Amino acid sequence: MPHKLELGIKSLLHGLDEALYSYQQTIDELVSDGILTEQRGKEKIRAYHKRMLESCSYIDNDPDHLQVDRNKRFDLLDEIKKVGWRLQFNPDDESVNDSFGAYLLYKRKKAMKELQDASIIANKLLRDAGTIEKNEMESFTMTVSNQNTLETHEVKLSNLILGNTSIHFDYSLVDKIEEKTNFQATIFQRIPEGFVRIATNIRTLNNERAIGSYIPSESKVVQTILSGEVYEGSAFVLNQWCLSIYCPLYIGEEIEGMLYVGRRESIEFLPSSDISNARVQNMVDELRKAGAFDLEDNKDITGKFIQILNTLPEQASDPILNMGLKEAVALMAQERELKLQSTSKNKELRSLDVIVEYIKNNLSDEISIEELADLSFMSKASFHRHFKTKYNTSPNVFINKTRLKKAHEMLESNNQQSIQDICQEVGFKNPSYFIKLFKQFYGVTPKKYLMQLKEK
Repeated sequence: MPHKLELGIKSLLHGLDEALYSYQQTIDELVSDGILTEQRGKEKIRAYHKRMLESCSYIDNDPDHLQVDRNKRFDLLDEIKKVGWRLQFNPDDESVNDSFGAYLLYKRKKAMKELQDASIIANKLLRDAGTIEKNEMESFTMTVSNQNTLETHEVKLSNLILGNTSIHFDYSLVDKIEEKTNFQATIFQRIPEGFVRIATNIRTLNNERAIGSYIPSESKVVQTILSGEVYEGSAFVLNQWCLSIYCPLYIGEEIEGMLYVGRRESIEFLPSSDISNARVQNMVDELRKAGAFDLEDNKDITGKFIQILNTLPEQASDPILNMGLKEAVALMAQERELKLQSTSKNKELRSLDVIVEYIKNNLSDEISIEELADLSFMSKASFHRHFKTKYNTSPNVFINKTRLKKAHEMLESNNQQSIQDICQEVGFKNPSYFIKLFKQFYGVTPKKYLMQLKEK
């Protein structure tokens, strides 16, 4: 806050007030002493008032009172504050002349410097982890979702290896980046439609890691990355606006991914007096020029605004209104995401019936939770939660119980088969573990149960 400048102006206004008051007191004393008539005294005050008003617009308009106008005093001090903020925070940008707008840009520049330092650390951690390689012999199918429109489809992804570890669903590096820098991080893989998150600590509204969401090709971020440049600035990240840095990731000479580091853009307290009709109209005009209102019937208005605000030049936007619009669009996106979650929840639960059939038909094989989650097009955490919600047990316990029931049926239907063969056929690799679980579930060991059956 430019304290000295404000104090100086206040001092000048106070001195002017004192000079006016002193002159009026002198005239009043001359009238009181009979040296001037009352009429002559008024004439002198009015004449003096006229001369002062011609040279100083801050004088009160009442010709019978020599004083600084109260409202004009406050207006002048307010203007001084605005100019002071701009001079302190944005001395090179004369277009930003209000205190809050200047403060927003100042905070943004400060946050961007912290983010640039964090990006340097993140890239070093990535380099230290090893070289990124693409194994096209190993691939899998993933359901991906456009973060702007929420439309989904399937894509085939090759396995990306960092050091000796697959990057997909491995959160150790991104979590380490967040721990070291206090900024969120994401590793993206390139797909025909843009770049998809394959390791991230960005979370959806239901607190799941946003694996499978992608930034579409028309995004300014993607276009910048594919040109081989680093993107720095504001970007729409899943369901909120973030101050972001995206760096291209190369495999050989090809850009196959990108590394994101960023943090949510915060909105400070904003007095309503800082938004005028003229400023609103200017922003609306800018959005109209950019085509924000040229919507087709089948276009999603939230996705359209996200696209426009992502490409709108920052210098063309009022900083306060820009932040306000971003917050409004983020809220629209979050509301849309919640609605989609409620409609897709039943689909996810229904897909679990297919998983159960898969388990029953593949008991002899090794069945991993990761495999089941992939088959259901969910993250591991999401699959585990939905499975437990529907079947009131964890996937591992369900698999073991299904195997034990199958073993029990086999013992009953063919008591000539060895326990070792049954153990292998239902998918237990360790006979001792099979015997232990069977006894816990049925109260007797398989051998004793088989003896009981033969005795009958």
